[in-house]
Amino acid sequence: MDATDSNKQRYLATLRGEIPDRVPLHETILNGRYLRHVLGECDYEASHEMPPELQIPLLRRIGLDMASLGFYWRPTALNTWARLEAEVFPPLDGFLERVDRHLAALRGEPLGLLVYVHGPLDTTYLSMGYMEFFMSVNTDPALVEAVMDRFTAYHRQLIEELVKRPIDVIQIVDDIAMKQGTFLEPRQQRGLWLPRMEQLIEPIRKAGIPMQFHSDGNVEAFIEDVIAMGFSAINPIEPLCNDIREVKRRWGDRITLMGNLDIGGVLSNGTPEQVEAEMRDLLRDLMPGGRYIAMSGSSIADCVDPRNYDAMVRTVKRHGRYG
Repeated sequence: MDATDSNKQRYLATLRGEIPDRVPLHETILNGRYLRHVLGECDYEASHEMPPELQIPLLRRIGLDMASLGFYWRPTALNTWARLEAEVFPPLDGFLERVDRHLAALRGEPLGLLVYVHGPLDTTYLSMGYMEFFMSVNTDPALVEAVMDRFTAYHRQLIEELVKRPIDVIQIVDDIAMKQGTFLEPRQQRGLWLPRMEQLIEPIRKAGIPMQFHSDGNVEAFIEDVIAMGFSAINPIEPLCNDIREVKRRWGDRITLMGNLDIGGVLSNGTPEQVEAEMRDLLRDLMPGGRYIAMSGSSIADCVDPRNYDAMVRTVKRHGRYG
């Protein structure tokens, strides 16, 4: 394993189902409290907002294996045909320039680059508003589909540009579930969501770039769909509504699992010793056979005690080694 590729290759090997030297470490977002813990003064409230000249040394210092950069834009009150027809979606050039800047800064670095793009469902219900979305699903389903189509086409345009670049992983972020299961009746949601997801990810599959899927909530109702679409990993497998050990038993030989350490529990309210004990339990149960990447059950929000996240990272480095 080349020293300049060690972090990236560890991560990518895990996505392929191979056994790396140790369990990779990843967080898509580190929020302001933790950034100030590491850096002291910091003008940024989230790591993915940082320029690469700051983000990459930060991640290397912590010991994470993949840098993250994400695109997220949505309007508000996009809940009438008139609003939809009048809405001008912004150009993508500025974000692509940020991607290119990160790629240039990562040359010769051991970290890889993950870029995330939102899927067709959560951008729709957040832009329409929850109440308007759920009402329109029944009263004006054509409008819901039109909004979803607009976002699908917009984000596919971005993906078609991303796959021309040497990006290591593309993650689709689409919160399609709550703790009880999918937002809509599963068959209805699948009919709205799956065809548009297939359109969205087609360029990624053709380019052969590894894909990850992110959704909060209970994953059991859609994990087979995620696997069938060709995703290599799923996160964050929230602990309050998923038994990650059961997910590992049922699907762990077909998809890499990421996450599950509770930010609302031990990471926020526990001690470093309790974090170590819980993280060691996860490593014991999820390391066998590979296909596990250590991360929180959400992101490192400001509620997380920075000392506890430090303890999580130390534990993975110390006890997450294979062989």
